[in-house]
Amino acid sequence: MRLCFILLAASVMAGVYGAARADDYAIDQPPHNYWKHPIEDRFTQMKADLESGRLELDRKTEKGFVMSLLKALDVPVNSQMLVFSTTSLQLSLISPSNPRALYFNDDVYVGWVPGGRVEIVSIDPAVGGIFYIFNIPKSEQDSLRIERSERCMNCHAGSDSRNVPG
Repeated sequence: MRLCFILLAASVMAGVYGAARADDYAIDQPPHNYWKHPIEDRFTQMKADLESGRLELDRKTEKGFVMSLLKALDVPVNSQMLVFSTTSLQLSLISPSNPRALYFNDDVYVGWVPGGRVEIVSIDPAVGGIFYIFNIPKSEQDSLRIERSERCMNCHAGSDSRNVPG
């Protein structure tokens, strides 16, 4: 009990006397360097193979594409959660009749709204969540262009997450 009190007092004193807090710096500045730090998350390692076609996904239907992406990422289909809130970049597509599906495993989250784009959050061990968004190719000939999203940071690295991507 006494040790808990000492640790609590030390943490309060550190906050009072200027210890750095997460909201004291921007994610693109030291110590985080979010946009400059080399990233090694699972999806980033797979991205070039997806864009080049070396890793083939089902392009016959949107759902087939998403299911084959989940399989490639080892994300179980039965992890699905349906989200009806309109807190996504794709808010105009989300409704009770067209919910956003979220799938996840320990280090990758996949979001998909039928008729919309695929959203990925892949966890890098050093910098946290790496956010991607991309269109599902409409045909076998369409190229896959995966964008690392800066817009996601508006919500996922703001004051609510203490400026740490999450």
